[in-house]
Amino acid sequence: MLRGPVGRAAGRDGLGRAALAVLDARRAAAGRAPGPVVDLAELVDAAPDTVLAAGTTVVGVTVLARVDDPAAVLTRVAGLLPADGRLVLVEPRRRAGTPGRLQSAVAGAVRRATGLRPDLPVPALVRSAGLVIASIERFTMPTPVLPLRPFVAIEAIPTPVAVTR
Repeated sequence: MLRGPVGRAAGRDGLGRAALAVLDARRAAAGRAPGPVVDLAELVDAAPDTVLAAGTTVVGVTVLARVDDPAAVLTRVAGLLPADGRLVLVEPRRRAGTPGRLQSAVAGAVRRATGLRPDLPVPALVRSAGLVIASIERFTMPTPVLPLRPFVAIEAIPTPVAVTR
């Protein structure tokens, strides 16, 4: 099972035991990918000359919700992913409409209390990093902190390069 700084620090979050069990199961499932598997948390501060092997799967579970600039992290990972690589994310997400605006209104307090941003527009961040979303699942996490309940699981791949004749 993948365990990085994210997994060890999870106990202080407002996620609760049931949510942590769900996250661990999703992290383990993503870690069974064929080829090398790298934890996204390890790439946040990796050296600029980092090279990922062909077929690498980068797995991030609540990593983007913890960093100051999730867009920069995704852009960096998109540049590191090999053409046959993939990125698997499980992150808190921003709801649409009025619930999303309320979620954003309390985001600062939730971040101070839990260390997590509850209102990230994860699909938009993934797309703006130049990745293509191959699959997306929106679900509700059983957390005691209401703004941290909406989550998204995304699998993304590098943008395919056009073949010229």
